[in-house]
Amino acid sequence: MKNKHLLLAFFMITVYFSNSVQAQIIDENAYLQTPYLEVGINGAGAYVSTDNAPEEYNTSILTIVTWEIDSATIDTVTYIYTYDEWAYDTTCVCWVITGTVTDTVVYETYEYIYTYDTLPAPLGIICDVGMDGWDVGSPMAYTGDVTLPGSPEEGFGIEIGGLSYYNSGQYMYPHDIIGSFTSYEAGADTVRAVWEGDIEDFNLHIKQETLVPVGELYFYTRITLTNNDTETAYGIYYLRNVDPDQEQPWSYDFTTENVVVYNNPADSQCLVSAEGIQFGDNYTMYGTRNEKARVGFGAFFTADANPVSDAYNGVSPFSLSGDQTADIAIQVSFKIDSLLASASETMTFAYIFSNDGDVIEEALAGTKEVPFAPAECLAATDIHAEDVTENSANITWLEGSAGLEYDIEWRKVGIPDWNHTTIAASSLLLEGLESCTYYDYRLTTLCGSEIPSDISSFKTSCIEGVENIQSNLFVDLYPNPASDNITLSVTSAFSGDATIKITDAVGRNMYEDHTVIVPDFTKEISVENLAAGIYFVTVEQNGFVTNKKLVITD
Repeated sequence: MKNKHLLLAFFMITVYFSNSVQAQIIDENAYLQTPYLEVGINGAGAYVSTDNAPEEYNTSILTIVTWEIDSATIDTVTYIYTYDEWAYDTTCVCWVITGTVTDTVVYETYEYIYTYDTLPAPLGIICDVGMDGWDVGSPMAYTGDVTLPGSPEEGFGIEIGGLSYYNSGQYMYPHDIIGSFTSYEAGADTVRAVWEGDIEDFNLHIKQETLVPVGELYFYTRITLTNNDTETAYGIYYLRNVDPDQEQPWSYDFTTENVVVYNNPADSQCLVSAEGIQFGDNYTMYGTRNEKARVGFGAFFTADANPVSDAYNGVSPFSLSGDQTADIAIQVSFKIDSLLASASETMTFAYIFSNDGDVIEEALAGTKEVPFAPAECLAATDIHAEDVTENSANITWLEGSAGLEYDIEWRKVGIPDWNHTTIAASSLLLEGLESCTYYDYRLTTLCGSEIPSDISSFKTSCIEGVENIQSNLFVDLYPNPASDNITLSVTSAFSGDATIKITDAVGRNMYEDHTVIVPDFTKEISVENLAAGIYFVTVEQNGFVTNKKLVITD
């Protein structure tokens, strides 16, 4: 159900950066402005402000229309009417013409002057897709507001430890994750705001970076989850949800045509689109090339995904393929199987507002790289580790603009502090590493907004003999095929934490168990609720993974 939006007056203090490129934090809200995109963020990290945007922004609500006669257009028009006069003749018992009558009528003509009065309004997301001015275009001068009309719904959810937490809505309900803005900036190439919060029950820290590239028709949300607990966290899901109403302020229709264009794992990228159906050619999209992501559509409120993993797994009413025309939401979600103590995981996705193929490609490509590249400050790309040995690894990248320096950071997974060095080159050899050990690394191009790349990881080689012991993980299933129960038998060289999963042929998680596997381990698992088909049983222990195909029969 949609509710009418209530305007609230507000008092503000504004900090200016440059013409049509600015970032502000006012009370509990952040506002980001570029020539073609404006984004409001409330204190819960959702993309719709609780208070009115500064007057320099282009958001407003039409409150009243008045009109008056334009005196310059007043004119007169004279019409002369001639018609026959009739009378009843009793002689012939009929009507006859008895004469002719002429009348003259003078009409006054004029035009009206209409005045449209607006008030400042809260800001969700608006985009001048035509790049022709915020007051130019028909039937829509610009796309949006995307998140403000009706019952404003945009937000995120996180599932950890089997519990779901939500931050969403204009008035921050629900508001399970307490956080605040920690920084903002308006650079020449990117406008940025950072919100950070914590799920204290699990010592999980959430960092949300909103990055609006200047001059583009898309923006990025980059989420970094950090496990500040002393134990590994398993089965973490992140969900972003929006009810896209970008056409409603112009057509008064909340309905969108929602289509999954690409999705993992089949397409190696994700894109879901919502297009207004009355005027058409207006879009809100989620997109990413993160291999851990999925997109879909369905439901309305963020908290309708209960648990959060329902959206990722496509549990009704959520769909991971096809299309549906309705007043519903679209989603992008991510799954992190495990997050070691003190480790971080970074995920980037894009909000896209153009159906132009080049724009979409550029936006999707940015979800795998540092997501901005001004002409005078091209950031490094293709950052990866190669030539990994027992005690060394070579971090390489494609250089950006000529003459730049790069700050490379690395740390052993589980250690909070980073090592780093700054060089002007395209590679760095890390030496003195521990064998058979996982390391995180990231790179910052020292120009522009200097935002680090996504965190990546590698594992050093194991000393001869140690690797053979650790990889000695053998799995057997019986009976196979099965219809009701299976027995899982695992032979391992040592005892330790392990994860057992059953996934279907398209990668959906059907079963998951975190346990301790001893050298000779058996476990009976019920599969009677699984439909007939092919499944995969995965056992992961100490970084080593073994898969077995399982056939379920009727």
